[in-house]
Amino acid sequence: MFRRLLVPLDGSPTAARILYYVEQWFSPQDVVLELVRVVPPYRHSLASTDTLMPVAVAHQYEEAQTYLNQVAGELREKGYMVNVHILEGAPPIAIKSAADRLEVDAIAMTTHGRTGLGRVLLGSVAEDLIKHAHQPIFLVRMHPEMEHHAQIRRILVPLDGSDISERELPYATGLAKQFGATLYLLEVVEHRPDRELDILPHREGEEHEASLSVAKLYLERHAETLRAQELHVEIVLKMGKAAPEIVKVAYENDIDLIVMSTHGYTGFSELVLGSVTREVLRTTPCPLLVLPPRIRGADAEEATHASEEHPKSEA
Repeated sequence: MFRRLLVPLDGSPTAARILYYVEQWFSPQDVVLELVRVVPPYRHSLASTDTLMPVAVAHQYEEAQTYLNQVAGELREKGYMVNVHILEGAPPIAIKSAADRLEVDAIAMTTHGRTGLGRVLLGSVAEDLIKHAHQPIFLVRMHPEMEHHAQIRRILVPLDGSDISERELPYATGLAKQFGATLYLLEVVEHRPDRELDILPHREGEEHEASLSVAKLYLERHAETLRAQELHVEIVLKMGKAAPEIVKVAYENDIDLIVMSTHGYTGFSELVLGSVTREVLRTTPCPLLVLPPRIRGADAEEATHASEEHPKSEA
């Protein structure tokens, strides 16, 4: 399912920390690593003081090449096949273009880091990539608890009843088979503030119960299908706001990876998962696998095929 990964690095220890997780998740014989680093282009403008002279640009290229070669050498000693690439331009655009050109299966990165110019970068770059990338993105927020989740034993899959959110299932299933992990299917039933004034107090409770019953049937249907594939599946129902409840469930169940789409509809047909994903990314206690809205259809089909054929790992 994931045979070629693009890994953006910027020279900082924070950004390089993603390699620890990559090594935990993927063995050398299973994946090719494409390491990239973005340097700003040389711009000549007599009117601008923000001009990088050719000597400065050459120095940044040399420093980037030295850094990437060093990291690649360490990975090759561990048996990984590694290629290095120096990109030029705005980081989100350069990384997205490289991911398409190199035909990678996913991007893996931390959500904070520094560019060669010392600007805080990878948090905003990650969010830009979520909007525009065509590949799934593994994201690791730098947090003291994160390393506890480097081994994937429990995978949380937030669903909302939409076809878009269900794109998560083939990826989550493939990873669950690869790692022998338990799947937690979650649906959060949200309130509709715009309807609260129209609902009598004695009817509001009835509507909530009805919504929970529908959600439970929906999750049980998917759970039954997955259990038929000899997967361990739990279902979780929550009432409240999506992002806080997703994070709460991740804490309560010691989740190691959240697989979620960036857009989807709630049971009340509200477009929410773009902002939900952003909030989860900023507060999650574990890594995420995010499926951007522009993900290529072929990727999802391949994930489905992999989830059907990948043998379950021995515990």
